Amino acid sequence: MGVTFTETDQTFVARKEAGMLLAFVGKARRGPTTEDEGGPVELKSETDVDKHLGAGSATYNAPGIIKYVLGKGAVVKFVRAILAGTTATRTLPDIGAISALRIDARNDGTWGNLISVTIAADPSGDSALFALTLTFSEQPTLNATYYNLSMDPTLANFVENVINDVSPLIRVTALTTVRPANAGPLALTGGTINDAATATEYQALLTLFDNERYLTHLSSDSGDGTIWANQTTYCSTRATITQLQSVPFGYTADQAAQYRQGTGGYGFSYVDSSYTALYWGDVKTKRNGSVMPTPEWCHPLVLGKYATKMATGKPWFAVAGATRGRIAEGYGVSVNVLGKTAETTLTGLEVNPIVTDSDPDTGAKITKIAESLTCQRARSQRRFAEIRELLNWIKRRFLYHQTAIEFEPNDPQAWRNLYVRMKKDLDECGQNRGLDGVEGSGYQYVGDQDCITRQQATYNSQDDLADGKYKVAIYIVGQPGIRDIALNTVLTKTSAQFAEAD
Repeated sequence: MGVTFTETDQTFVARKEAGMLLAFVGKARRGPTTEDEGGPVELKSETDVDKHLGAGSATYNAPGIIKYVLGKGAVVKFVRAILAGTTATRTLPDIGAISALRIDARNDGTWGNLISVTIAADPSGDSALFALTLTFSEQPTLNATYYNLSMDPTLANFVENVINDVSPLIRVTALTTVRPANAGPLALTGGTINDAATATEYQALLTLFDNERYLTHLSSDSGDGTIWANQTTYCSTRATITQLQSVPFGYTADQAAQYRQGTGGYGFSYVDSSYTALYWGDVKTKRNGSVMPTPEWCHPLVLGKYATKMATGKPWFAVAGATRGRIAEGYGVSVNVLGKTAETTLTGLEVNPIVTDSDPDTGAKITKIAESLTCQRARSQRRFAEIRELLNWIKRRFLYHQTAIEFEPNDPQAWRNLYVRMKKDLDECGQNRGLDGVEGSGYQYVGDQDCITRQQATYNSQDDLADGKYKVAIYIVGQPGIRDIALNTVLTKTSAQFAEAD
């Protein structure tokens, strides 16, 4: 018996292939740390960042980076990295002084202590109903009043139903069926936080992205090598997304090289994955109208450049190494990597330096970053991120097409429908220099997509077909001399699984 896959959210179609869908783990004033708290939360605008993460500060890197990336065309799925703290809370009694309603901040942190609540009679005049006013001194724009609230769990206006899936600040729990007594404003208390999240906390949060099917990239606000190594492993396991990583601010070229070599006492495994793009370079930027440029970790700029490129909704077709791209906000570098020794140290390990050049019109120094990004250490200096982006794009398209048709794994006609859709995508790649040649030279399918009956299949065994498995090989040849990749796709009744061979 087959399984039917259908596309249920048509509004999501455009975003699936129309930009960067970035998984991001980082520190923030507020934000979900678990699935129960709403993680990962989707952020599509600065308003979303302020609503769900809170105001940024020198302590919290994530909000500033995310706002920058959003401005370049990305959508972000965010989870918050913290150590265990406590949640601010307040229990409100009914008129008989019995605990009736508990109010908790949505997640740990001292920010919850800035919340106050007021209980009042509902304007409707119904004595069984009440109104709850919420104030948050740190962000008054999030203040709200909820009317027509009931303590009866069988009603649509039950207080938990009205507030818990709406408020970005609090969750409520009805302890009885009697409404709380009028009171307030009363502050929540007891919220504490420990922001010193370790690699263990960062790694545990990655599982929250497991069901985010159409992610394009993963990153975080950390410069810790172990965290990056864990994220590399996660991307490699997912096989459809790429990690974007920047060496910590202030490192020399030799120190940056350790992120590939894994020596030097930094306490992490070396980053060696075709699912990771690694950068080095300390840039200076002019922010908030300042006159003098200030040093800044290049990571937000790298993410922003990727987001801008991804906003076209196409894979990266350009031949690797062909062009450079300017970061408009850059005004110089803290460490000049144009010295031959430093440049050789970095490029030999396929670490991408941010370099400077002179503007031909003004003669001023401008910051540039290699648009063609290498992604694998030592094995070949001709392994480029454009090729990886192209492959990941094809895999995500395969997953998308799989959900867009009714597919019976043992029905060759269903596979033929999928084959036709994939061929259209690969033809588009070939026409835009993403693949070399046409079907049969630049790419080809090997499988049983032309069979009429299951018994005619030769590429797949009858035992596999009986188990609902169907396999096809998609052979992709990149630009001449760059890379030959075999993408082996196994379709089961529940998922699409990918493996590659050089």
